Amino acid sequence: MDFDKIKNINADVTISFGPDCRAAESMRRNNIRYFSGPFDWIGINKLDYIYDALKNKGNGFFLDAKQEGEDRKKKFRHMVSESTGMYSIHHFRNNVSIEEGFFVFKYTMDKRFKELDELLVNAKNICIISSRKINTEELASFIKKFLTLYEFEELYYINIYSTEKEEKIVETKFDNVTIYECFFNDVHPDGNDPEVNKKFWKGNMEYWDKILSKVHLNQDFVRKYRRKKKLNDLF
Repeated sequence: MDFDKIKNINADVTISFGPDCRAAESMRRNNIRYFSGPFDWIGINKLDYIYDALKNKGNGFFLDAKQEGEDRKKKFRHMVSESTGMYSIHHFRNNVSIEEGFFVFKYTMDKRFKELDELLVNAKNICIISSRKINTEELASFIKKFLTLYEFEELYYINIYSTEKEEKIVETKFDNVTIYECFFNDVHPDGNDPEVNKKFWKGNMEYWDKILSKVHLNQDFVRKYRRKKKLNDLF
């Protein structure tokens, strides 16, 4: 695969838009994830749910979730939103009540939505990263809606599309938007069976790392964010 089709990207903010944990983990591994986003560890099957959550500043996000199944041996409950199908397997601890879990979840997510909103308001260039089975038209349609909420000088969107067919990178540009769609078999080298390979969910790490090595953070912006966060944590 010709990874050089992706030009070097300089971004103030990088965001994971799911649909699961793979994008956030790959960002962390490549040192371009410097804050916790509200969507990082939530399973979200539709980008429209992300748009709605951002438009509503996180109000009501995931608060109609119910427990699905029960396994007391697991550390966390499996919670699923009744209206959207969004799910969480990382937020609701099994050793506390669901009511307490929702209290902690809401407090955490309120902070994360507020933080993300402030970052996006102040950012000039951003890079969104996801691994979705979605076509170019659907991506472009979502981006246009997203840009009704925020304004940027440049927006980059990297989407990993898992396929066993031809490996390729397709670039699409319009206005100040650049979309990179990366097609390859996004399967962990040790296989995709969760019973055999506990790291299956990380996918094709070699290809993810080569792609995300093209993304570079604006360190001045990051330092300013970290100084402000440190001050906020003190008071």
